[in-house]
Amino acid sequence: MRTILLTLSVGTIVGSCIVAACTYSVPSHCANQNGDFSCQGGSFCDGCTLENNGCVEAKPSQDCHFPGVASDGTSGEGTSTASTGEVSGVGPDVTSLDGEDTVGVPSTSGDEAPVECGPCPADAPTCVDGECVPCDEGDPKACAGRDEPVCLAGSCVSCTEDDLGACSEGIEVCDPGTNTCLTLCSTHEECGEAACSMFEGVCLPMDSVVHVGPGQTFGSIANAVASFGAGGRGTIIVHQGTYAQSLVIDEGQVLGILASPGDLPILSVLFGWTPRLLVTDGTIIMDGLSISGSGPLVPAVQVRGNGAWMWADRSRIVDNAGGGILVEKGAKATIRNCFVGGVWPYVEALEINDVGTAVDVSYCTLIAGSGSDGAGDTHALQCSGIPFNPLVRVKDSIVLDTHDEDKYGECDSAVLSNNALEFNRTGNRKVSKYEIASNWFVDPFAEFTLTMAGAAVFADIAVWNDGDPPTDILGTPRPGDGMADYAGAHIP
Repeated sequence: MRTILLTLSVGTIVGSCIVAACTYSVPSHCANQNGDFSCQGGSFCDGCTLENNGCVEAKPSQDCHFPGVASDGTSGEGTSTASTGEVSGVGPDVTSLDGEDTVGVPSTSGDEAPVECGPCPADAPTCVDGECVPCDEGDPKACAGRDEPVCLAGSCVSCTEDDLGACSEGIEVCDPGTNTCLTLCSTHEECGEAACSMFEGVCLPMDSVVHVGPGQTFGSIANAVASFGAGGRGTIIVHQGTYAQSLVIDEGQVLGILASPGDLPILSVLFGWTPRLLVTDGTIIMDGLSISGSGPLVPAVQVRGNGAWMWADRSRIVDNAGGGILVEKGAKATIRNCFVGGVWPYVEALEINDVGTAVDVSYCTLIAGSGSDGAGDTHALQCSGIPFNPLVRVKDSIVLDTHDEDKYGECDSAVLSNNALEFNRTGNRKVSKYEIASNWFVDPFAEFTLTMAGAAVFADIAVWNDGDPPTDILGTPRPGDGMADYAGAHIP
């Protein structure tokens, strides 16, 4: 049987094919059957047309006519041979495409048929005369049918800022840096194993998740961080264990470091002389970690510089001789459902300094010890003295220290609401002076879960609002919108 192949010029649609040179098989065409004998009513077979499967009323030119073979084995008009079934006298408008059993139908351009392309890559998706070339942004169909349906700068991409393309509206957004679709999120659970990049509200890449711990891909959190390299985005799942190391997040990295469900991994070096966690030019999203046991002189966690961002949930930065968290030099931090501090003397639980620095604290328990830190008394919350620089907001939290001479002027410009404080501030509740002997917490150095005595003191101080953390530090659900709640990170 012959095979009729139609060859068209660039941009012509053949079936579902939109290419520079396509072939379209027509097995029912009379030239693929028995020529004139396949046409009824005395019609002729025209190998140069597809209409009516090639059957026409008027006899076509010798170049296009295919008479076929009679039942006695003779050809209809001698212009074809029964032995080969090939059309003789092929003219300039009829192109033999495969040199064997093919009749070529002339291209619409009248020129020699273009060469068909193989699959073209996304950066050169259009086929022109057998060559893959960049797409044309002015052609809305330039990338049609591809997984990357939008043309940008000559290449097919998933999406752009102006065209969602392959992204699902209301579920995904387009990352203008990579022109890929990112899933919207507000919790880690919405991202599978991956972390939700809370500041951006999108899931980190779901195919960039690594595990740390015994029997896992990495035995060290620091090695897992280094594996992402500069600008890396991904998630590190940390399994139960104690990790004696320091972490540095910089060079534009955006990393989620999450405890494996049900685990409480500890980042600890007894009397180390460097921060356990240092964030400079990068972003960390931290959930469920414990950072403790660091030595004097430096806080356990430092977030420093305009490019430094930290989001901490359900974590414990406690029992560190050098203090808890220091945020400074224009850095940004959100701290929720965390225990911070411990009754070490001479150091701050949370210290915030410098113009442009911004910190948002909610449902945290901040505890400090006694003594002087060299620049005033020891405080659970300490801010530099420039009014409203840094920008600090603390809500629904417990803020206490054990110093006898606290003047309570450590963070006058902070916006405080629905907190348990040791001093009077409108919109908050003053509680009695905190002493270790008060027995409000299970362990005043490291474990600020409330005892029965503490539960009586800190009930109905906070007010839960939509957008607040949905659970406490242990996973206990918070109440509904507008309802009274326990201040601090723990619900007894």
